Amino acid sequence: MFNRPAITKSKTIERGTPDCAENCEIVAKAREQLSMILDIAPVGIWMHNGKGKLSFVNRAFCEAIGLTEAQFLAVEHYSMLLPEQFVPSCLASDAKARASKTPTVTIQQLPMADGQIHDLEVYKAVRRDASGEPIAMVGIAIEATAKLADARSMRQARETAESLNRAKSEFLQTMSHELLTPLNAIIGLSQLMEDDETSPDRRSMLQDILSSGENLAHIVRTILNYAQLEARTLKSAQVVFNPATEIHHLFSLMTSNRKTKKVEVFCTIGQEFNRVMTGDINTLKQVLTVLLRNALDFTQSGKITLSVEAAKVTPDGVEMLLTVTDTGVGISASFMPHLFTPFRQADASSTRTHNGIGLDLALSKRLIEHMGGELNIESVEGQGVAARVRLQFSY
Repeated sequence: MFNRPAITKSKTIERGTPDCAENCEIVAKAREQLSMILDIAPVGIWMHNGKGKLSFVNRAFCEAIGLTEAQFLAVEHYSMLLPEQFVPSCLASDAKARASKTPTVTIQQLPMADGQIHDLEVYKAVRRDASGEPIAMVGIAIEATAKLADARSMRQARETAESLNRAKSEFLQTMSHELLTPLNAIIGLSQLMEDDETSPDRRSMLQDILSSGENLAHIVRTILNYAQLEARTLKSAQVVFNPATEIHHLFSLMTSNRKTKKVEVFCTIGQEFNRVMTGDINTLKQVLTVLLRNALDFTQSGKITLSVEAAKVTPDGVEMLLTVTDTGVGISASFMPHLFTPFRQADASSTRTHNGIGLDLALSKRLIEHMGGELNIESVEGQGVAARVRLQFSY
């Protein structure tokens, strides 16, 4: 507990008495010490009467501006010592300080003794009388030229990087469109020639051309979509469709030509999806194609299952939970943190057995998130993969 001091009667000190002289000496000594502290301070400090008439400036401020203390104290308003273009910002800073009940900080520019214009962080506080009227204003100026220059450089560097990134994305979009046109022609002509060709060897070669063209077209479309996402120009196409019909058709198309019959395939779709809905089914099919292709490529035996069920049903729509599971080779624990990193592959060697540029899963996750959904993948190496998509569709 703190003891409360005893209240005693105050003692009146009369001028000319020994007590008065002693107190005056104490005050004078305190002022001298304070003046020494203010003079050795490495920042500019000043005080005026609240109306611009200076009553104190420290040595650092005088040396920085290039004027003497006498010059500062001689004028009725400090603005008389400043070039005209700097006066409005100083007066605005004073007005801000007078209007505030707490200390203020502003960035100001002032010409200095070295002939250069410097950036300053200026802190100001106002002392008021009993009625709240300003009777004094204290200011502290801290050199901020280098700090603000660094900030401007960082901002300019960021803007330059963003501009270069936009240019890169625009270039990729343009090139992707240009590449797709001849690729689509090659694929279309190959299909026509395959239909008319009777020689088994020639049909086999045409099938290789067609397969290679389709793989290359898939890569180009993937790069195009990724560039559009980077440039924020990709738009979701809202169309009317039947989810059960669209998903089952895609599943049948992809699994009918699987490389091995040792893999069983299963597809279950909830009754909630056998009706007309609205959403971006084309993007969902693009992601589902990636998930199914990965399952087919990395599963040599066992089974692959696609299930579509309703996670939540409302009067306005349904939240779809789409899951693709397989019993393939799975993904190593060391690679899982990099699974959605663009252009990263679990097997990046030149002898890898599976094609791709390491962009499909990264793009798929971003596409689903762009549509307001989620894509998550779980895996145990040697036991397979479970990929889950959550996405909302409206009626």
